[in-house]
Amino acid sequence: MRQWLCRPLNSCRRPGTALFFFKSNLNLILGSIVVEKGMIIYPVRLLGYLFDTNLLFEILVLPTLCVLYNQVTLRRGLWPAFYYALLFSAGITALEYLIELYTDLIEYISWSWFFTLTSLTGVFILSRVFLVFFRWGCRRFGRTA
Repeated sequence: MRQWLCRPLNSCRRPGTALFFFKSNLNLILGSIVVEKGMIIYPVRLLGYLFDTNLLFEILVLPTLCVLYNQVTLRRGLWPAFYYALLFSAGITALEYLIELYTDLIEYISWSWFFTLTSLTGVFILSRVFLVFFRWGCRRFGRTA
């Protein structure tokens, strides 16, 4: 037990963890830019006195879905990865559109469901590209991924 607790963390053994933290930071930055530009308003949000964006979605839900997407498309080619990215994005977009329509959790100002669909598809593809470069870097510098 002690050996397990004192073992140094090797990030190349955990590409999903690296992806999760990368996407959390990137989503928080990009989501904050969209909110600051006045394209979307989140009237009800977690820690609203500190952040204008939806922390639950930006830091927890979307990075988790990116890790899941990369687990599903791990052994698939380029086109299936794109189709899965579009499928994941369509599901999230449909839910977000219904939430925007029937609740006060999201308000679109100069945003539309199409922007959500395209940006989420780009986010999923970018997460795949990140993992490709991450694994390449681990192999290049002598660690296994």
